[in-house]
Amino acid sequence: MPPVVHRVTLQTSEPIGSRLPPRETGSFLARLADPVRAAIGIAVCGTTRPPGRTPERFRRAPDIRFIGHQNGGIPSLLFEAPPPGEAAPEIYEQEMLWPEVLEYPPRDETAIDLFGEALIALEAEDTESRFVDPGMLKKVLPFKRAFGRLLQAAEIGSHRLPNRQFARLTPATLAPADNMYKRTPPPRSIRLAGVPDMVRVSTPSFGVKLETGQELRGPLTEGSIGKLAYWLGRPLLVGGRAVYGPSGGILRGGGMVSAGFGKRHFLYESAEAPAG
Repeated sequence: MPPVVHRVTLQTSEPIGSRLPPRETGSFLARLADPVRAAIGIAVCGTTRPPGRTPERFRRAPDIRFIGHQNGGIPSLLFEAPPPGEAAPEIYEQEMLWPEVLEYPPRDETAIDLFGEALIALEAEDTESRFVDPGMLKKVLPFKRAFGRLLQAAEIGSHRLPNRQFARLTPATLAPADNMYKRTPPPRSIRLAGVPDMVRVSTPSFGVKLETGQELRGPLTEGSIGKLAYWLGRPLLVGGRAVYGPSGGILRGGGMVSAGFGKRHFLYESAEAPAG
């Protein structure tokens, strides 16, 4: 599967043809890699940054390359992006328990496609979207400094948007992102009662169904998936760090069950695991 070519069209206040100004163009390019990497992280393992040392597969999937520009009256930047099914096939070939609950991006959906989805969710202030994540919001906001008198907007081309072939990145898109970031509660340590009902081997991450019926997902920062698999379907108490969304609800469990193995035993079987 060859790399996918994406077109990013720049909207400027005056015609510039093919003569791209280095300051504005460079400022935009310098800010693109971080949110693109965050988008693939959210889509694959539920967090903008996998815990610990970044696995090689998460370095390959968001490895976009600038390959040139075109001018059809409006300047466009061209990027190559590898499909994750080609760049990191082991993500899709991992050992799975209950594979029907695992939600991976399609094999041909690139990191730029996913970033486009994130921009559409931010513009709509869709707080239910997985991409409206405090880590993503923080990485998108530096684009405010890329726009100014000359560069006013960018349109991110995507082959995964049949009814809307691009996602817009503008100061108007960033305004709700700024508001959502400011009202997002900070992470805090919590303990919750629940039942593990999903594990991912290669990410590694897991899901816990809470007493309220909500499923909370997060990365496994310590211990092994094999040990966690023992607890599938068993009531237990999990301890870790909750990451909140702009709505104030828990978005994911960052580092959940980090105290579950080894010398500390916050994770235990219980017929009536206490909440709190």
